[in-house]
This record gives sequence, structure tokens and C-alpha cells, in this order.
Amino acid sequence: MSPDFILDLVISGAKPACELWELSPALIRKAVFADLERQFYVWEGARYGIFAQKGRLALPLVLNAADQFKDLPLGENIQRAVNEIRDMTVASAILYSGNQFQSPQYDGDPAYQILVGLLFGYPPCCIRYLIECTRLGKPRHQYEEHHDYHFYLRCEECAKAKRWAPWCGIQ
Repeated sequence: MSPDFILDLVISGAKPACELWELSPALIRKAVFADLERQFYVWEGARYGIFAQKGRLALPLVLNAADQFKDLPLGENIQRAVNEIRDMTVASAILYSGNQFQSPQYDGDPAYQILVGLLFGYPPCCIRYLIECTRLGKPRHQYEEHHDYHFYLRCEECAKAKRWAPWCGIQ
């Protein structure tokens, strides 16, 4: 999936936000012309960008997160994280949550990883699977496949049913 296509999904409103690693001047001009909110950051010497529709608030996308993930270890941290981003836009909340996730204070707290997944528009069942595999030691399922969707690891049920997030455009 090309960066141009992913940016088009955000411009159309089909995907709440995206993160791009290949920041060409043409992509940045396209985002400016579409009046997208842009948050840039540098990590390990490379420049990245988070793009979302301007003014779109994060809270509606993560409001039910505490209920959906409360059974996971550290699940009580999700409500705290939701409260921290309550008044932020989607792009600002992604940048903030990513920074918190990387900070020594929170040491990879999955609450922030969950929020970022929801803000990027991934299904809660697949976010749960990612957390269980990467944080809780659950074995990965046999249907897992490599694909070019940024950080999209489908849960076993979605993989078996060949179900994708609606913004992927795959039936």
C-alpha cells in the first residue's frame, strides 16, 4: 500500500489517521492542500509524519477502550491514558501516546499502544491480539501473514474469515 494511497484514505475520512515514513515534498503538499493536521517527529535520525483530519477529536475513537480492554493486565491504566488525551485531536493524541509508550516512566505501557491502534483505525480484536502476542507471550496463530499495512496484525478470527479493517478496501 503506497504512502499516497494511505494519505488518500485519511483525506477521504475512511481512515482516522496515518503515519508516514516516506515524507516526500509531494505528500506534504498534498496534506497541506487537503488541510490535514500534521505532526512531525524525528526518531533514530529519520523524519516521520502523523496525518489526520484537522480538528477531529480523539475521544470518540477511544471512549470505550477501558471497557474493551479492562480484562488485560494493566487494563486499569487505559482509563488514565484516555483521560490524558481527552481534549486532544487525533494527530496530537497519537504523538502524545507514542511518546508516553516510549518514556521510561511508562516503560511500554500497553494502554498507550491500545490507544494508538484505535486512533489509527484498527479493529479492537486485532489490537488485543497484538498486545497478547507482544506483551503477554501468547503464541501467534498459524494464519498470520505478511502484508504491507503498517502495524496491522490480524487476530486469528479475522485472518481465518479474511476480514480486514474497513479502510483497507479489501473484501
